[in-house]
Order: sequence, then structure tokens, then C-alpha cells
Amino acid sequence: MRYKFEGSNNRIASPSDHVWQSLLCKAYEAGDHPICLCNDRNPPMYLSKFSDEYVLKRMPGTGALHAPHCDSYEPPIELSGLGELLGTAIIENTKLGTTTLKIGFPLRKMPGRAAPVANPDASVSSVKAEGKRLGFRSLLQYLWAEAGFNRWTPKMQGKRNWVVIRKYLNEALNVSMVKHLSLSESSFLPHRWLEETDPKFIENEMRRKERWIKASQFDSNQKELLLLIGEVKNISESRFGYSMAIKQIPHIPFYMDADVHRKLLKHFERELTLRNAFPEGHLMVIGTFGINDSLTAKFEELALMYVDQNWLPVESMGDAALTSLLVKQERTFVKGMRYNLSIHKPLASAVLSDTGPKPTALYLTPSEVNQSNFINEQTELIANSDMDSWIWELNEPLPNLPQLQGNSYSNEGAGHEH
Repeated sequence: MRYKFEGSNNRIASPSDHVWQSLLCKAYEAGDHPICLCNDRNPPMYLSKFSDEYVLKRMPGTGALHAPHCDSYEPPIELSGLGELLGTAIIENTKLGTTTLKIGFPLRKMPGRAAPVANPDASVSSVKAEGKRLGFRSLLQYLWAEAGFNRWTPKMQGKRNWVVIRKYLNEALNVSMVKHLSLSESSFLPHRWLEETDPKFIENEMRRKERWIKASQFDSNQKELLLLIGEVKNISESRFGYSMAIKQIPHIPFYMDADVHRKLLKHFERELTLRNAFPEGHLMVIGTFGINDSLTAKFEELALMYVDQNWLPVESMGDAALTSLLVKQERTFVKGMRYNLSIHKPLASAVLSDTGPKPTALYLTPSEVNQSNFINEQTELIANSDMDSWIWELNEPLPNLPQLQGNSYSNEGAGHEH
């Protein structure tokens, strides 16, 4: 994509230009808003900074103003669960390049206070998981979308692994603020798995232990909780109830009480079923854990999210089948994210951006839901959208997918080919 920098004599540049970071730096310091030239709407952008690198981001609420082939394009927020969170639980500050998040769980624990397993269905969650705050699942989905991992183009095939996932999640965490502090300060994303004799493994272990020692000594009146994001390897019984092994650091158990384990199996049956049905995918965990004096980790609260072998989030068997077919047919699309929206509410499973000038929203109608209410809400959602639509009733054969209209993906993308 190409962008116009009005503060640099209206210079037009793309991310492949050697002066790209210099232009971004100048615009960032001046508070300018580069213009995206993906279409004649010329939507403005803003800048964020991660370490020594500047990142161009779309302005809040402008995702649908970009051309479907643009890296900054985002389907209208009403097609996902994002609409009820923007401006309340998710507040973007375009001047600072940060986003303030209101989360529905604590990062500190007072003595004797217990926290439950996060419930993935917002319709039966506790008060703190209502639409005005991000729960564990919705936080992970937000970070996933900010990192670009709900997007797919054929160019992304084979380019995603944990190193890439971790890098871009960390970037999203760095500019996500909770009570004026970067969420990255409380987060623990393990490095990729290494042999224990590898010098890099030893270095990573030293850093981890230093951070965990600090957490264990935080305050005598309250305990610091760290936020884990990783891939589940297995869950097994232990002398302390149950323990979860994380694929990237399987030598370190994360313990949980038997009651937490029981609730985990109940509330995340869908995710565990998907993992068993499609073991080539990845079962992600997000949760808070505390550290005791012996540097043992124990979960306070956690949630699961299943992503397929391409790290694309899926929430049902039908969703997994459709997503797999889209990848196989080399389609370009954005996955819909549910956030706090109840599983019994309709949303677009994916939005195809390769169907010509107008994107196409893909909907699934599950057979086990209340058909009348669900279909009525889905019909209203489609009627209020300017997009073309496609519906697969999961108790019927898969209809033909909307026709591919050439390759809509630009070779000058803004770096989001991961």
C-alpha cells in the first residue's frame, strides 16, 4: 500500500521504501496522520511506537473505510462482537499511540480471595465479564486481532510459528494500557522451546526466574499476578490437584485446584473437543497465575482458545471446516471475532475480501441453536449490512463459495504478511 505524508511535502511512500521508518518517525514526533491511498476515501492513519520501530495503524472506527485489499481494512464492527466494546472497554489514544483496556479480572490478589475459571459464554458470565469490560477470552481475541492473526492471504502460508506469534502479541501488549501501565509489564509469553543445554535456554531461564522472584516478593498484603499466554501441551493429575504443561516450557508445571480443573472442562468443552478433533491445531491458554516462595506457578483464573494449524481462531466444527476450505482454496479473508458476544448470537464467521469491489460476509447457522431467534437476528444483521452475504446451514451440504475475483492482495502490504 502507498501512503501520503503531508508533513513531508506530501511525499508518497510505501513500507518497502528505504526511508519508511524515517518518515514514520517524523510524522510520529509531529503528531501527523499519514493518509492511506488505498481508495479515494483517503482514510487517515496514526502511529504507534514499539521499541525503536514505528508502526502505522488505522484510526479508530475507520477499518471499513479502507479498500478490501488494504492491510488496514476491517469488516464493520457490527459483524463481530467488537461493537459493544469500542469506546468502553477498548479506548484508543491516537496521540500517544496506545489503547486503554478495561479488563474484568484483577492483576493483584488480596489474601484469601479466590477467582473463578473464566466462562466463555458472556450470556452467563459474572458481572465483571459484561460487555463493558474485557474478559480473558475477549482480551486474547483482541490481542490476536491486533497482531493480525485473524487475517489470511495465500502469502501467509507457512510463515506463522510461535516466534512470529510471540513477537506480534508482544507488540500488541506493549501499547495496551491497563490503569496507566503497559500490559506487557504483567505478561509472561514464554520463548520458543529449546534444548536445556542450549545457551539461549539458560539465558531465558535466568530472566524468567528473576521475574518470578520479583512477583513472589511483591507485597505482603497483596500478591502480584502474571498474565500467561502460551500453547497447552497437556493437562494431567498432580500431587497438588492438576497441572498444565505449556508447549514452549514443558518443564515448568502450572498448577490448578481440582475445582478449577473441573470448571475448565465444563466451560471450555468446545475448545477441548476441537483440539481432540484437530490435533494439528493449537490450544491457547490465557490466564493469571501467582508465584509462591518456592517459585511454583499456580493459576488463579484462565481461559482457552483454539486456533487451527495456521493459527486462525475457530470456534466450532463447522467454523473449522469452513476456515480450512478457505485456506485450501487460497482465499483472502478476515475471521470474525466473538469477544464477549454469546455463542448463541450470530456473527460473520469470516469476511472475504477477494470477491470484487464489495466484500462478502460468510455466516454459519448451527443446527443446535434456537433456530427462530438465531435466524431472525442473523437476517437482521445481514439486512443492515452493505455487504454481500453467504449462509451455510450446518445441517445442509456446503453451498458453493462466492466466486474469487482475482487476487485482491497487494504486494506492497504494510508488513502484515505473518
